[in-house]
Amino acid sequence: MNWFLILLECGFFIFIALGSFSITIYFDPLLMARHKGIIPSTEEIIIRRVFLLICLISYTVCCAFVYLIIYLTSYNLAEFSFFILIFVLFLAYAVPPMRLADRGYGEILLTIFTANLIPATAFFLQSQSFHPLVIQLTFPLVPLFLAAMISTSLKNYLNEMITGTNSMVMMLGWKLAMDLHNWLILSVYLIIALSAVLGLTWNLVWPMFLPLPISIFSIYEIQRIKNGAKPRWSFLALGGYGEVLCMLYVLLFSLWVK
Repeated sequence: MNWFLILLECGFFIFIALGSFSITIYFDPLLMARHKGIIPSTEEIIIRRVFLLICLISYTVCCAFVYLIIYLTSYNLAEFSFFILIFVLFLAYAVPPMRLADRGYGEILLTIFTANLIPATAFFLQSQSFHPLVIQLTFPLVPLFLAAMISTSLKNYLNEMITGTNSMVMMLGWKLAMDLHNWLILSVYLIIALSAVLGLTWNLVWPMFLPLPISIFSIYEIQRIKNGAKPRWSFLALGGYGEVLCMLYVLLFSLWVK
């Protein structure tokens, strides 16, 4: 295991996320709407230029990390393709005219990046090959991350209606989003069980069921809201973040000790 390469990979992911966050703020539709027909204040101009500068610096640092990684791994074309794909996805997320962040697809893109692209890229850079185990372990994370994003976004539903923000919950509607949350949670553990049937070792399968009580608690909180009870947003957020962190912990611990 090349720890210097790992540090370069972490640096790349941190700065690509920082740059994309900055360019997202720069193209914020609410901020831009205030500028239509109105002369922007000096403060607003400075703020947008600062975020643009942060974006450019971050992407420049990312390019330096990519060059060092490719240099250390003998100029593998597949690795370069991974980085290009990540960069294009983040541009599609943040920059008009696509700007998926404001079309209800931003959460899906961030989920694919976090749950699939980061571990797949990291594994490929270390081993210079793919392995089915990467797919079996990361695929259940996709519905888990999406469910967590739904449960932690419901609190902002009213504010998003007022401001016109097009999040995934707004695109689906609160009722469909709640139903989807529950089905996504169930699909996580069905995928894990299917992976066990397809040959995934039991030493990796059983720890992935440890977050199940937290997931059941999240479903319970969603059902309470659907039945008309007063939302307990802190509990719902705790369940959403807790199931993701617990799943990541048991996966990393299982892989480390095995």
